[in-house]
Amino acid sequence: MIKLHSLTHLTMTLYNLEFDDFEEFLLKLCSPLQLFDAKIKSRDRSYLNADRWERFISQNMTSLIRFTFRYSDIIDDEFELTFYHSLINRFTSSFWIDRKWFFKLFIKENELIYSIRPYQKTWIDFQEYLHINQDTKNNINDSLNPYFPVVELSIIRTCLTENDEPLINKINFIFNMIKVTYLYIECDQMTPDYQIQHYVNKWI
Repeated sequence: MIKLHSLTHLTMTLYNLEFDDFEEFLLKLCSPLQLFDAKIKSRDRSYLNADRWERFISQNMTSLIRFTFRYSDIIDDEFELTFYHSLINRFTSSFWIDRKWFFKLFIKENELIYSIRPYQKTWIDFQEYLHINQDTKNNINDSLNPYFPVVELSIIRTCLTENDEPLINKINFIFNMIKVTYLYIECDQMTPDYQIQHYVNKWI
């Protein structure tokens, strides 16, 4: 394998690759990566092992500044809860928060997507739209420090299964494992009252 000693940016989209093989590939690159973007579609749920990612990055990607990661779980009849699903809360540990790499979940049609991405201005910046003085803004910014474990959940388009049941019911057990701090729903198949009953109440 060619060793790319000067490679600093790498973007990958991978299908059906085991995490062991993925790690081996990255080790063989021998590159001082600063920016790494990976999109993974695989049945190997060990990609959800945040502690394993932490060890690998700490030991082998010491120059990494920007990390973007997406892992897709297909919600079908074969979807089952695994040990690795119980580890997703580790993506909110100090290792990730200190680097301002935040955890987000997407539910889009038949996919459950787990992602890590750098901090971006989103809903947290609500003070920009309020008529408040600078002291108050500073207080808000202080309270929203980088150690705050922001976990976003976005539910897009399809909110119902083929049997017209809320999709959230099929994966509800996962969200008992992590605290969702921001919920975004974009779905025209349900009334607002129905959305609140079947989605928002899951975390109240």
